Order: sequence, then structure tokens, then C-alpha cells
Amino acid sequence: MIHGLRFRGSGIRLFAALAATAWLLASAAGCQGISPEPEFPTPDPHALIPPPQLVTGTADLSVWVPDGWTAPIVFDEASLEISVAWANRGSAMAENYSIVLTSDGNLVYRWDKPLLAPGSERVEVISLNDFPDLYLLVQGRHELELIIDPDAVVPELDRENNSFSLTREFNFQLPDLRPGPPAAANWPGPVVIGDSGLVYGRFDGGADRGYYLAFGVAFHGDGKAQAWPQQHSIEMNDYQINQWEFYYDLDSALSLGDVQVHAVPIWKVAVGGQPLILGDQRFKLIIDESNAVFESDERNNTLAGVVRLTPSRARAFQDEPDAGGATVHPVYAVPAGALDEQWDINGAIESIVADLQTWLRERTGGRGIVWDEADGSLDITFIRLERSEANLAGFPNSWEPVAEELYRRGLNDPNKVYAVWLPSVREGSDTLICGVQTEYNSVSFSFSFFKRTDGNANICVEQPVTMLHELFHAFGAVAPCAANYVSEDESLRSAHVDDDPNDLMYSGDRFGIPIELDNGHDDYFEHDIPGCVDTADSPYLESLSQR
Repeated sequence: MIHGLRFRGSGIRLFAALAATAWLLASAAGCQGISPEPEFPTPDPHALIPPPQLVTGTADLSVWVPDGWTAPIVFDEASLEISVAWANRGSAMAENYSIVLTSDGNLVYRWDKPLLAPGSERVEVISLNDFPDLYLLVQGRHELELIIDPDAVVPELDRENNSFSLTREFNFQLPDLRPGPPAAANWPGPVVIGDSGLVYGRFDGGADRGYYLAFGVAFHGDGKAQAWPQQHSIEMNDYQINQWEFYYDLDSALSLGDVQVHAVPIWKVAVGGQPLILGDQRFKLIIDESNAVFESDERNNTLAGVVRLTPSRARAFQDEPDAGGATVHPVYAVPAGALDEQWDINGAIESIVADLQTWLRERTGGRGIVWDEADGSLDITFIRLERSEANLAGFPNSWEPVAEELYRRGLNDPNKVYAVWLPSVREGSDTLICGVQTEYNSVSFSFSFFKRTDGNANICVEQPVTMLHELFHAFGAVAPCAANYVSEDESLRSAHVDDDPNDLMYSGDRFGIPIELDNGHDDYFEHDIPGCVDTADSPYLESLSQR
């Protein structure tokens, strides 16, 4: 431990590639229980005290051994730090020079222009956590050398005391990341598919439970070794999912044996690659794919295997009996002859609803939508439509015959809003229509569309936001009395706002990302416009007492 002021100078690094041993050993020079380094030989007097007869106006840079140190170079293999020290024992300022630390003649680090007054000392510290690319230069057996003013810029009394070297086996404690399940979880392996109960051990309500593809990253190694930043990816269903898609704990201070859980809602897998059909799913997991973390063993960062996708629920062909009241009932409708991608039983709709609920709760003080549930799970109805997609395409508004059929087949409760996922997309004259809200015989239907292109990727991939937008139309947004109401006669752009492109209910030509729920609260949610519909009063939203 070094007491006193420590400087972290700006430096220039040379990224050399040296072959070096990278095995973990728990040792630290000068620490309790560790054999100390051999005593540093008696330094040259110029390194410690001013010469008896100073030459006025001349600096004298030298290596220096602070109290408690064994040499001008010390290191802590647990905290991953290397410290160096030097002094100016002359009578003039030392400036415009550099200090270099080398390993077997290769540059490890360089400090430029470290100004040093007469009779003063300086300590610099390199943290290998800050510069993990330096590990190879100092791990294993090496000769480290500290050189003061290698370019002889400063006029000095004595240059014989400007360097010091030591040779030894360095064993800095490196981390090791590898796939692994959480210790307390009931996972069959490092990769699982399941609801929040399996993935997180958290038992949420039906609408909030979700369904996830998840994997664990286990941390091994000394607790002081940096294992961040990490960037992982997993490929499944012919689709590579990268780090930014996952929910995960950002804590970089991992301890030995800790496991970080990374989870992605399964709907993102369902829309991203091949149709996600129940059964075995092949995956390839890559830990730290950019090699940002220097590890003791890089060979265990890849895992390929199979994970089984089981039904998230039993398929239902009708709305299950319930107590009545205002609810939103989810529906998965598939045109005749079209591929059944099993969104009602592969977790896709459950995970869309959970994401939608999370988005809304974060902006309403905890209020979500009141969803129709049965036996503690979402009550999702599967309907195989009578018409094919080609037949539906012959209608000016392809969703209207679908709403008529759903109504005719029993989805006609006036107290319910029907949230319908339909694998059929209509392309308008100037836009792609990913969702729409309509009514049939005073029963409201909110549609979210999706469709695969020739390359299997889906269009209309922002499923939670699309459905939430259409549901808020069903709840009454946006009324003509709103401050920023915008409408076009006989247009799908009717009943929106135009003030903020980032608003959930925005319609216009400006680019935005839907992150706001009635920005300013002056249009459709928690506004104070007398006599104007406020969706905050909708019976389809939970009251605070229901939370």
C-alpha cells in the first residue's frame, strides 16, 4: 500500500504482441504471506540524496525508492497495479522529458513531460484494469526496466542513476468468463427458455411474466480483476442477437462465482430469424466476442448446443369464461393456408405483453393494462381464419373482414378490447401499415401486423409499441379537443398528436422514437382539459389500488 499523493499521468501506449503465460496465481509482492522480493541493492547516493556539491541550475533525475518500497518498481498482482517512482535531486526544474517502462525491451507505457521541481519526487501507477492490452507484456517471466529521460532532454549531473530493472515471474490475477447457470436457479444448462419464474426466480402476474431466451455468464478469478466491458452474443433461429438487445445487470464489480443473467424477450427471436416453432433450438453463445476482457482462459468463451422450447401455455380456441369487466383479450389469428408460427404458445405474445406493460408502468406510476387472464396466465385465443392472405388482400381494408369473422366466432364482448396479432401486413400508398384500430358492431379490435420477407426477417418488428399505440386508440386517444390534435379525413393518420415525434401517439413526418406518453400531459393522458377524453380514466388501465 502506498500512502500519499498518486499521479495518474497521461501516457502513450504501444500495443505489442508478446507470447506470455497467462495462468492465474494468487500472489502479490510485499503482501502478507508472500515471499518478498529480494532487497533492492543499495542505490547510488545520487538516487537518494543531493550530491555534496550541487552545480547551480542543473537537474538530476534518478530512480527513487519511497519508504516501504523494495525497489523503484513495485507491483500488486491482486489489484493489477504497477507503480514506479523517481526524483529530481538537482537544483533546477526538470521538464519536457519522458519516463518509459519497458518489458524485455518492449514499451509498456510512456509518460510525457512530467514536470518535476528540484528536490521533489513522483510516483506513477499503471492499472492493468485500465489497459488490459498490457497484460501480455507483463504476465509471465519478464525483465521490467524503468528509464528516466531516455532521450537525454534534461541536462543532468549524473545519468548513471536514470534506470532500474528487475527480472521475475509475474502472476497477475486475471478473470475468466465462461457460460454457466446461476447457482440457485433450476436451469438445465447455461442457456434456457422460459418465463420470469425460471429465468429470474421471480413469480410475476400473468401479464407481466413474459417469456425469455436467457443465458448466464459465470465469473471466475480474483475479485479485483476487471471483467468489464463485456460484449456477448447468441445466435439462435438463424438470428444473431447482440448485447444491446439483452436485459442484464450492469454491475462490473463481480465476485468469484457470481453469474450475470442476460435475457432477451422471446418475441425478438420470433421476429428476427426463422419461424420459432416448438422443439429443439440450436444456439451458439459467444462470451466477450470482442475480447475486451483479457482472461486467463479464452478457450471456454464459446458454447454451442441445443435448448428446448416447450409450450408456454396450452392452446385455447375460445375465450375462457371469466368474471366479466373491462379487459383486453389477446388473440392470435392466422389466415387460411398460412404458416402457424405459434405465437400464442411459444411465448411471443406473452413477452410482447410483458414488455408493453413495463413500458407503460414506467410512465404511469405503476399502472398497466388490465389483461384477460385464465388460471393466472394470459388468456390467448387462437383463430384459424376462413380467408387466406391473398383473399384478404382483395379488401380495401384487410382487417375489416378479420374483425367481422372474429366477432362472428364469439369474440364480441362489448366490455373487452381485442388485441389481435395477425401475420399479414398491408402496404399503403405512402407507408407501411403495422397496426390499426377498428370497431365492428361497437366492439373494438386493435391489430398489430407482422410479415416475413423473402429473407425470413420480419417487417413491423416493434411489436410492443405498435400494439400499445393501437390500444390507446381503443381507450379514446386522441380526442379532437386535445391541444395538439392532428387528423386527416378518411386517413389512418387521424386522431394523433403532432407536437413531439417521440410521443407514443405521434403522427407526422419527423423522425422519433416512442419514449413519451403524452409529453406535457396536455393531450390524452392526465391532462386538465374539461370535457375531453382522458385515457388515464380508462377502465382498461389498472387503478393504483390494483397494484
